[in-house]
Amino acid sequence: MINILLSLFKEKSNWNSEIERYIKGKIVLIIPFSFTDKYVTNEKEWKNIYGVGGKFYQPTIDPLLTFGVEQEAIRWINYYQDSIDDMKQEIQNAEVIFFTGGAPELMMQRLIEKDLVEVIQAFNGVVVGYSAGAMVQLNHYHITPDEDYPSFSYERGLNLVSGFDIEVHYEPYMDPYNEKVVKEKGVKVFALTDEGMLIVRNGEVEMYGDIKIFE
Repeated sequence: MINILLSLFKEKSNWNSEIERYIKGKIVLIIPFSFTDKYVTNEKEWKNIYGVGGKFYQPTIDPLLTFGVEQEAIRWINYYQDSIDDMKQEIQNAEVIFFTGGAPELMMQRLIEKDLVEVIQAFNGVVVGYSAGAMVQLNHYHITPDEDYPSFSYERGLNLVSGFDIEVHYEPYMDPYNEKVVKEKGVKVFALTDEGMLIVRNGEVEMYGDIKIFE
């Protein structure tokens, strides 16, 4: 498995061009399980957000196309409509799994609810995730307080990568929280700005773009 972690998934540029090497011409499965009740509470609202013509549909598709992914090779899992067996089959058929941003703890709850954790852990392809979709790839991650989260917390992830933590959408006010993680957990923290990226391959972490390290 190769893991790509970002704060934002943007169109191909100098800092993120390495992504093309890993996803060009491949079958990409988007798993948009990170939505909150603010936007989605039923299938109709899900389609308004992630369905064709939905709020996040084209903004998700367009950057993928700049990395050489063909539009007909992009698949979506529908949380409300697809059966668990169909979801598992889609994951097994994919070459790239793509996790969207949003609420990481809700994404994990839904992956557990749909019994998808083990099939994802057994996946041998490329996993791309931005923001919440990057955080859940870790064995454990932290949530820094912001307008959506009033308090700091540690959360369980998918355990696809381990040995470090990340901060997404990094800003200097987050420094005390990253220092807290280093002190309490004894791991390095990669603080990714919106133009920062990690690629984890064979246990080795490669850094691209704008990143601050806490250790």
